[in-house]
Amino acid sequence: MSHTADLFGFVQPESPSPTRQPEADTLQRDWYGYRQYRDSTKDPWHFIVTGFDDTFTGQEGFCSVLLTDGERDRVPIDAQDRILIRGRRYGRDQWVH
Repeated sequence: MSHTADLFGFVQPESPSPTRQPEADTLQRDWYGYRQYRDSTKDPWHFIVTGFDDTFTGQEGFCSVLLTDGERDRVPIDAQDRILIRGRRYGRDQWVH
């Protein structure tokens, strides 16, 4: 936390912004328009998969991933259960359903 000096030279801590929590304290975030979630501040971030098409595990298909605005994005999922977001594949340990 940063500090500022008042007119008399006394150092006052700046109050944190009430509109934005530091990322270290949050359990949800906006990542390029995608909502991400984690169970605790020590856990990694996960995408939130809300549904799948009618393909089976082990087949290529599509799934829906939650966006920050509450809408869903239809993204490819490969035979190894990796979703494709912004040109990068994310494995099963990086998303929740």
